[in-house]
Amino acid sequence: MPERPSLPDQLAPDKFELLTAVYERAKAQRVALDSDDLATFLALLDERDELLSQLQRLADELPELPDNVVALPNEFSTATRRDDELALDTLIRGIVQQDEDNEAVLSARLEQLAGEVPALRPARTATAAYRVQTEPQGYVDRVS
Repeated sequence: MPERPSLPDQLAPDKFELLTAVYERAKAQRVALDSDDLATFLALLDERDELLSQLQRLADELPELPDNVVALPNEFSTATRRDDELALDTLIRGIVQQDEDNEAVLSARLEQLAGEVPALRPARTATAAYRVQTEPQGYVDRVS
């Protein structure tokens, strides 16, 4: 079935604005990862979730043309739609690439931490030897 002609995406500027904000958050997440600031990383993640929810609501609001209406694209609307699609696609690819980079950094950090945990176990055992026990264990000779 051939693709029906459609009108230019009237919401493209709004989508572009939201996706730009998502991209900026992704770059900020990398800065937070590089500075070991997990709290900021997680806060930015929450902000991104909200921006993506807004984007989804925007997409849900986009009306479809009724079956009895035929869009008659002209050269301007077709060129504008292609430009909008290219700009949005480029931005989305940038977000995906930034996310993949962030994931690689985060995975490397987790792997590094996983390697350090076994080295901490002897220190934990040594520290436990100095703790005061709250409950006496066994018989205590108070006479001697």
